[in-house]
Amino acid sequence: MSLILEALRKSEAERQRGRSPGLFVEQRPARARERRVPAWAIALGALLVAVLLAWGWREWRRPAVIVVTEAQPTQPAPRTEPAPPAPGPLAPITLAPAAPAPVVAPAPEVVAPSPPPPTAAA
Repeated sequence: MSLILEALRKSEAERQRGRSPGLFVEQRPARARERRVPAWAIALGALLVAVLLAWGWREWRRPAVIVVTEAQPTQPAPRTEPAPPAPGPLAPITLAPAAPAPVVAPAPEVVAPSPPPPTAAA
């Protein structure tokens, strides 16, 4: 009897191979394709992040450079003696009058003489 059952199972399996699966046949779920990130892309991203962090740290730790330039006066300022300190905390402050600005005359225009007209040769 086991030979008969085995033959029936075998024939049923051969018949099932040629047809679409039946309603009650257990099917394996289709696997979705996994998108894996390559190792070199992870390493490149980590290197980029490390470089950006190092650069940011260097810029953050660098002291601020403040460039201060002083204007060079064209004429020396007139010397004035400092006023004696006034008594009291709210004494008025007097300042020496400012030196007048120098007057600069415009440069005279130089006009070159025009060349004489050419003469006709005889």
